[in-house]
Amino acid sequence: MVAFCIILAALTVIGALVFRAHVTDSFQVSPGVGCGGALLLFVLGSLMFVLLVRGFKGSPLTLVLIVIGLCGLMAALYAPFLASLLGTSVTDFIYPTGGGEVKSYDIAEKLTVEGRYTEAVAEYERAIEEDPEDVTPRVRVADIHCKTNQYDLAAQALNEALELDLPPEKWSHIANRLADVLAQKMYEPQKAAAVLSKIAKKYPHTEFARYALERIARLQT
Repeated sequence: MVAFCIILAALTVIGALVFRAHVTDSFQVSPGVGCGGALLLFVLGSLMFVLLVRGFKGSPLTLVLIVIGLCGLMAALYAPFLASLLGTSVTDFIYPTGGGEVKSYDIAEKLTVEGRYTEAVAEYERAIEEDPEDVTPRVRVADIHCKTNQYDLAAQALNEALELDLPPEKWSHIANRLADVLAQKMYEPQKAAAVLSKIAKKYPHTEFARYALERIARLQT
């Protein structure tokens, strides 16, 4: 009986690892294949459980402990997959796509919430191609690069945003964010001051210029 339990546990582990290695990945490509693999694993697991119950000759408490141990093992193996599935469900609820075409920006927002930053940046770049005059995807790309400590790429994205035709308030806001990255993350106060001086030259005699000059003075002290 001990040998039977060991073989059963080994088969369960192998099945779980195969499921993680192949079936979970297929969910991204073909939900049908992924569901088929999950159903197959469930059927095999049920058969093994029935064999265990029918062939077990020990005390009921030992049987319960074996079942709990196997369930704990499966939970540990599937935790990353279940967490990803739950995160996707939550983000689908937060960012519903309806029945129409899903835009790249919406996909990127969902990927960002899930922490899949590389994929999110790719989707934001597609959104930029779809609407080159929309500044928001460029700013979101800069946000991700800041989160991943790629400050040079963040500065590049913000610089590209400043090349668009934006209202004074929006342009000044992005320029100030670029100055923050240059001064606080890249430790280049002179470049930050140069960006702020562009605000003063572009919008003289405004609150934007006054604030920019104050920031330049602080950087020079």
